[in-house]
Amino acid sequence: MNIRNREFKQAVMALALLLCFLAPILASSSALAAKTDSDQYQRAVSSLQAQSELERGDPGFWSYALSTLLIRFIGIFIVLGILQIVMQVSGRIFMAIERRKKEAKTA
Repeated sequence: MNIRNREFKQAVMALALLLCFLAPILASSSALAAKTDSDQYQRAVSSLQAQSELERGDPGFWSYALSTLLIRFIGIFIVLGILQIVMQVSGRIFMAIERRKKEAKTA
């Protein structure tokens, strides 16, 4: 009988200890769930507002979209132009180096 009481007390103590560790985790997870519900509601509202602005044909949105496309389109040609100039200059430098090597070999 003494052994069973000791085992029962150990089981109860282990359960109490487990509950002491799990209680804050469970409390924080329920608070997190409430916060996520609030965040999901805010996202849904902002998404609906953005959708209504798009349907309305918000001129600010379209001017932003077209200006970014224009900047990217022009930016590609600027970058490619700079790349072409750099490659031409480096090609001339390498050709000059090769020419000097050939002249050194023939001399």
